Amino acid sequence: MEKPFEVFATEKGQIVIPAALRAKYGIKKGTKILIFDFDGEINLAPQTVEHRRKIIANLRGSLKGSGLLKAHMEDRAREIEKEEKELAEWKAKKTSRV
Repeated sequence: MEKPFEVFATEKGQIVIPAALRAKYGIKKGTKILIFDFDGEINLAPQTVEHRRKIIANLRGSLKGSGLLKAHMEDRAREIEKEEKELAEWKAKKTSRV
């Protein structure tokens, strides 16, 4: 873990994010930052394209081998089969009325 930065809050509760962290996370004027309150700690999460790309890159392959894709594809195949059956029944009813 990196050494923490020490900053001081103004009377209004404002703080300055150190330049090194702003550069690291691509924070510029107007950058949206989410603030989370977790068990007595305040966490900041910048919402920048660069930061999101890093998060996605870190997640790539994390589910590999878990079988989730196979399970999803099997579920979807069952749904399609059910939908095709319902469509065929609907068409049969429609043609029997004519």
